[in-house]
Amino acid sequence: QACRIGDAYCTSLATFYRSGPGGTLDAHRAAQLISKACGAGSPRGCQQLGDILLWGEGLAADTTRARQSYERACSADDAFCDRLGKVFALGIGVASDARRARELYERSCTADLGAGCVALGDLYENGTGVGQSFDRARELYSQACEANTGDGCAALGWLYESGRGVAQDSVRARQLYSDACEAGDAWGCDKIGIFYAAGRGVPQDYARARQFYSQACDWGEMNGCGNLGILYEKGLGVAQDYARAQQQYSQACDGAVMAACNNLGMLYLEGRGVAQDTARARQLLRRACSGGVARACSAVEGVPGP
Repeated sequence: QACRIGDAYCTSLATFYRSGPGGTLDAHRAAQLISKACGAGSPRGCQQLGDILLWGEGLAADTTRARQSYERACSADDAFCDRLGKVFALGIGVASDARRARELYERSCTADLGAGCVALGDLYENGTGVGQSFDRARELYSQACEANTGDGCAALGWLYESGRGVAQDSVRARQLYSDACEAGDAWGCDKIGIFYAAGRGVPQDYARARQFYSQACDWGEMNGCGNLGILYEKGLGVAQDYARAQQQYSQACDGAVMAACNNLGMLYLEGRGVAQDTARARQLLRRACSGGVARACSAVEGVPGP
């Protein structure tokens, strides 16, 4: 009813159909509502419509229409220019254009201090289309983090963990990852889980690590799914459960986490939690080896077969 009265409410209603809390997941219905919001001039609706068209959620994937939706969002409000910036940064349906991407990120960052600042900071951290500057990246990530943008806190945490442009500071990194997780960033949850699993600056606590890995995995961070699998395989903070480890590794491997493909391959090779299957093990280990996991390259040499 609120959606019929005011189209801005359509995007809120659509989130229920996209994620299904308290109801039934219905990507097609969500797409209809978001299309209506965009048609009524909602920049958020147009941005979300672009996402749907890019990934093919409820509508056929169409990179041209996705870009057009992002253009409408950006034209209506500079704060929503970051997605269009990514289109040009990654060359999605257009020629890659780092300069154009930077301009769009700058518009978004100036208007919102959120996602646009993080994307712009990434350009400076990696020297993509701009002179590399860790100081400028840190400033932009800090702006985003202070605006409670989770991936800004996570990116800033990585600078402190790795010592890129700042003195290495694990304590500061851990706090920033925690802030990122609290703000809804899945990668930040996985990273803070690693700190607890390893006992880095905190008492080692596998139960806490499991909580953070589970949150990360639930939010779509496949490294979190793989790390959760390790806990179940080894019985760290949980009852040892090879079947659950296999499930978590499968999910992470499907998400292109090569270490998880290696771990899954070893389960099939040794018949732990699954029926022993050397052909499947060899396939997984070869994939992990091709993905840069050195121990998979060594393991696959000992697997019999073609």
